[in-house]
Amino acid sequence: MVDLRIESYTAADNEAALRLEQQCSQGTSVAVRFRRPTFDARSRVYRKYRILCAKVDGELVGIGAWAEKWVRLRGDSVRTAYLYDLRVHPAYRRQNVARRIVAAMLEDIGEGVDCTYALVAGENEGARALCQRHLGMDFAIPLTYAVLPAYRKQVGAEGYRLAGASEVHRTYLELNGNVDFVPELEEESLLGYVTSVAVGETAGGGCSIWTNEDLLAEEIVAIPRAYSILRVLAAPLRLFWTLPHIPKPPETVRSWFLFDLFARDEQSLRSLLATVNNLALTHHRQFLYIVLPNVDPLLTWIRRARPSTFLLPYLFLARGRVLPAPQDRIYIDVRDV
Repeated sequence: MVDLRIESYTAADNEAALRLEQQCSQGTSVAVRFRRPTFDARSRVYRKYRILCAKVDGELVGIGAWAEKWVRLRGDSVRTAYLYDLRVHPAYRRQNVARRIVAAMLEDIGEGVDCTYALVAGENEGARALCQRHLGMDFAIPLTYAVLPAYRKQVGAEGYRLAGASEVHRTYLELNGNVDFVPELEEESLLGYVTSVAVGETAGGGCSIWTNEDLLAEEIVAIPRAYSILRVLAAPLRLFWTLPHIPKPPETVRSWFLFDLFARDEQSLRSLLATVNNLALTHHRQFLYIVLPNVDPLLTWIRRARPSTFLLPYLFLARGRVLPAPQDRIYIDVRDV
């Protein structure tokens, strides 16, 4: 076992942490890594957070973070800890570095937390195994990470307007009373917030928009060979048709996340997504992302409204004395994804 020291992150660790980030791509079929202005930029969206560093002879070889959040669960206020940004240098993997970092985070979190959770990509078997086998996060809720290409103008809603995050969030909760695990909306922490869209005067539909561009930009490292071939074959067709963009590594993806998404019916959702698609095009965005529990009926509507949507498996993993129910429609905090 390596002689490992766990220390709190400071600004002096920033450059080493950013170098470590470039060594740690995420995903298999589609591999990405993240580019940040500073390593802790993403963490600043939380009111209370802590970043821990693992060092060998003063060299940073691993890092991990956790944030404290209060959520509403079955009518009660529940203290949670979200674990994220776990990175280990490739040369130090399989040496218990990740487990040491997580153990230090759990000790740091203490006993006062009701629920500790993580969000894990379905393809990330290593992270899933760490959370489930070594952290005891044996409670899981399956999620879907929907990727909607934005590549051509569509017929949007006639009566849409730009709104505020609080207004859309309030309407979302009014129309989705069965959604649980909802944190308090802290507008000052929405550092990636772009705008909100509302359709119709009777809550026909709405959503808020977020970008990680200045917090956690995605750089494509690798894509399946089939997509690379398709990109080459599609090149001459683009002279005649507008087709979805296929990133070429290394390329930074220009994307928006949609959150607090609601719609009165399937047609309202179609109009809303078309409206946001057109806004995305005016802002030179290539993809729209939506993360939802598999039990959310919006997923079925999205599949029908946008057949070109890519659906990727995602997981909410947790441990603790207070947990959602397995079939709950849990709220996905856009700051976590």
